[in-house]
Amino acid sequence: MSWSEIAGRASLALIVLLFLVYRVMPVVSSHYWQLGSMKYEDLNEQYQQSRQITEQDRDWMTRTVFVETLGEPLQGHIAVAWVIKNRWLESPYTNWSSISKVVSACGYITRNKQSVKVCQFEPWLSKAKKKRLFGLKTDSRNYAHYRDIVDDVLEGMIADPIAGRRCFMNAAIVKRRKGKLPVCKAGNCLTIGQHTFYYCPGWARMREAKI
Repeated sequence: MSWSEIAGRASLALIVLLFLVYRVMPVVSSHYWQLGSMKYEDLNEQYQQSRQITEQDRDWMTRTVFVETLGEPLQGHIAVAWVIKNRWLESPYTNWSSISKVVSACGYITRNKQSVKVCQFEPWLSKAKKKRLFGLKTDSRNYAHYRDIVDDVLEGMIADPIAGRRCFMNAAIVKRRKGKLPVCKAGNCLTIGQHTFYYCPGWARMREAKI
């Protein structure tokens, strides 16, 4: 086979290849683009469904805010409700697919070579504390007050007064327990009542607490 014949066949192969690229690839690409979009929409729909707020979510959130904010001003009630919502909004990066799991999340850490139970919200720490938590009657004035706050926060009727902060603590209690205080600089901390709200780098993924 002469060089001219080889060059001719190579040119023909190149023309066929260019034709395939020009006419066939756009169709294939469009098909996979549509397929990818459908998968994304399906996943997004499933994700939105998984984030539906149930009556239990609202109830547990109401009770948690109630116990956490006893003696705090109205703005403090709203702020703690927003802490819960802000943590829930981070659920794509945690294992907390519902508000109920956010408020009841507990786990164990090692402290002084001992396993210690800790919870994201202290009212869930022990049976005695949870007794107070679930002792709040749904027909009481307190329940109605906190439930209104929770519903308004979840529905976006009340603006976030803590600008996305996800952590808070009572500095006096933390000092008394010889705990670690957050670094309050560059606008990290915001004080409302006896609580200090701050941006936290993250927290351990904890299992759902059992009542």
